[in-house]
Amino acid sequence: MKAVLAVLAAAVTLVAVVLAAGATVVHDVNLRPTASIDHPPIRLLKPPETLTLISDVKKDGFYHVRTGRGEEGWVWAPNISVEPSAFSATVTTEAFGAAGRGSAPSENEPGGEAFDQPGCPPQGETKFTGNEKIDDEQRNLAKRHIPVGGTPVNLTLADFATLQADVNSIFSKDAERELISITPDRTKLKSPKLATAQAGVTVAEGDRVEIADYVNYVSDEGPETVNCAATDGTDIHINLGPNQTGVKNQHVGIVVEMIPQWPHPRPAGWNSDVLKRVMKAGAAVLAVGSLTLDNGHYVNKDPAVPPPRTGQPQRMSLWEVHPIVEFFVCDKSHCDPSNHGIWLTLTQWATAHPQ
Repeated sequence: MKAVLAVLAAAVTLVAVVLAAGATVVHDVNLRPTASIDHPPIRLLKPPETLTLISDVKKDGFYHVRTGRGEEGWVWAPNISVEPSAFSATVTTEAFGAAGRGSAPSENEPGGEAFDQPGCPPQGETKFTGNEKIDDEQRNLAKRHIPVGGTPVNLTLADFATLQADVNSIFSKDAERELISITPDRTKLKSPKLATAQAGVTVAEGDRVEIADYVNYVSDEGPETVNCAATDGTDIHINLGPNQTGVKNQHVGIVVEMIPQWPHPRPAGWNSDVLKRVMKAGAAVLAVGSLTLDNGHYVNKDPAVPPPRTGQPQRMSLWEVHPIVEFFVCDKSHCDPSNHGIWLTLTQWATAHPQ
């Protein structure tokens, strides 16, 4: 009997028991053989066809599903509605790692998307339709992406300029005069990786990166689709660029953003008032986070040549650090970006420099 129990216990450590979740097609969507658009679709699915989720973990914005006809494939997640709390898995740390979810990331895990309230999913809430809807939702997922840990790739403003030139070339667009539409997925921003200004250094959207520079502008964002018209909170927009005195020139900088969903709750000091004090102090900062292309805007780097549409943030590249997952301030004459230990966290700086 003891031997039988031992065998059963061993089996538990190796087998995952899955209760499949149901899902319903809510918008026309292609059933694809892979989690990409690299291959022809299997067929077009139409509402209200029902599906079964093989896994509740998204891959590059796609769900792995099985149709009522027994077909297995991948569908773009925003176009289906998943039954809440219907999917569960019994796994062990031995077989699937400490998270108990396998190697694929889930919400609020490195490699997944930040998620706070059920009323505002990671893809946000958009009123666009068609390809604009897909483009906006994929961009929102990228803006909520939590980068995998490890040593971030250190980027400079020159790297952000080179990365913008790479994107302009890939999509044959002049981002100062044209919007870059990326539909139906963003795989061109991930593979192959894009060149930076540094020889041999390449990066992709979603990679963990950092930039050390100076705060030249701070503001709390208004309602956006990524935050469901601010029902999920608002981002903090920060322009980083060269050290400047007098009037700050944002055109030569780039945008980095703190989001309300991650880290959650926001650490002490992660607010626009403290960031404005950092800017006033003229201290260097180090922003660490996910590399993201905000292709919903135009590049706005030349004050003499305004973009075709008003309300465009000033910056020399559409590439951002978004979301920020770590933020440091230099309390010395110089801080080496490769040694985070000599920097103060924003919380530590706010405590050491009370208003």
